[in-house]
Amino acid sequence: MMTLFQKKSVVGIEILESSLKLTYVELGRKNEILKLINKNVEGFSIDAPGFIKGTFADIKIKKTTAIIVIPSSLITTKNIEIPSCDPQEIESAVRLQTARYTPYSKEEVIIGHISIDKYQEKYTKVLLVIVHKDVISQGINILNKAGLETEKILFASEAIAYWHHSLFKTEKDPVCIVHIDSKFTDFIIAISGKPAFIRTIPLGRIHLSRIVNLYVKFKEEINNSLETYGKEGVGRLPEKFVLSGALEDLEGLEAFLRKNLTLPIETISYFESLKIPAAFKETGKLVSFLPLIVSSANYDKYEINLMPQEMKIKRLLEEKFKKVVKMGILIMIVSFLIGGIFLTRIYTKGAYLGKLRMKYQGLNEEAKEWTDAMIKIRIIKNCLALRGKSLEVLVELYKVIPQSIHFTNVTFEIKEGVTLKGTSKSMAEIFSFVNALETSSCFKNVKVKHTTTQRRQGEDLADFEASSALE
Repeated sequence: MMTLFQKKSVVGIEILESSLKLTYVELGRKNEILKLINKNVEGFSIDAPGFIKGTFADIKIKKTTAIIVIPSSLITTKNIEIPSCDPQEIESAVRLQTARYTPYSKEEVIIGHISIDKYQEKYTKVLLVIVHKDVISQGINILNKAGLETEKILFASEAIAYWHHSLFKTEKDPVCIVHIDSKFTDFIIAISGKPAFIRTIPLGRIHLSRIVNLYVKFKEEINNSLETYGKEGVGRLPEKFVLSGALEDLEGLEAFLRKNLTLPIETISYFESLKIPAAFKETGKLVSFLPLIVSSANYDKYEINLMPQEMKIKRLLEEKFKKVVKMGILIMIVSFLIGGIFLTRIYTKGAYLGKLRMKYQGLNEEAKEWTDAMIKIRIIKNCLALRGKSLEVLVELYKVIPQSIHFTNVTFEIKEGVTLKGTSKSMAEIFSFVNALETSSCFKNVKVKHTTTQRRQGEDLADFEASSALE
């Protein structure tokens, strides 16, 4: 049965001079740890990329996110204060101060920082993190040769501090985390889930499990680290120690520290807190997988990413390109859908119109016949109505025409009206005749177009032309 959503998997690697650690975590509602591997690569006696590729083939990994975790033993840290609370100004100040704390040039190192605390509203306490580019390049090249693309490069101590805070979210006071690995120990002062002070102690499980006399030196290293933290004024002193990491066969060390350290000690098994399957217990006896597992499970929640700047820019451009491509595809899909909807509507309306035409074709022909008949009837009615109109006009003219006026021409048109041409013995009779036409119920808008006088046969006569519309 297929799941609705495919789970995301993350591969984490940590590469030291003598060992290679590898974790494979499947992310989901319950992060599932599927593989823990610790391989001796001292002097690169094995082909690390080939080993990783072969491991993936064995557990059938096809597509996954890959991260690199850098331990504190390969990193230089420094606590500094920046006279600003603006993130961009802090970033610029960190880059300017890098040269003061490392013998390498800016081009040879990669830097990161964690903002720990702000005070007086204008200062920020910052943990500066510096790592040589060769360390980063080594891990990236191994993953590339193994066919994996590096997603992020994380700082182990930040993951450890985050893990402790996730267990005790209510704790706001500084806590000292003593994380023991195979060949070194992380001394971390964590404040609200962030590493505020870090020191690497060059004693690990291999040394402490074999030589009991090193317990005293280990205790002194812890006290010296705590004293250095206090002198640098990073924050308040912690109220307890948290002991974790590769604690197999170190019961004697725990009892010694409880007896000889001034602060109380709390021991936490990361195997139990992370619910790691018992099948991997043997693998995790000699080394600690805590930073790798926590980094893999929460790789998108950390401040520090030690990827080279050029790779970050390349990744950013690739992400933007992917977004543009996705947006273009989305626009095309939406355009096709809208076009399809319009075409479907046009086709549907056309088909419906065709059906209506077929359905009412006979009715249209019948309606046309009725329309033609109505036009003929209207014409006949108009003809019948106008048949006696000319007689009515002549009768009305006969009623009002004086005996002294003689018509020489009478033109009758239904639309144009009546045009009268004639002769009168005087101009007064012409205007009297026009007034009589105006009062008639048959004529309207009577106008005299022109008049002329002339003498014929010893008598003065007036010729005229008048027009009138019909009521």
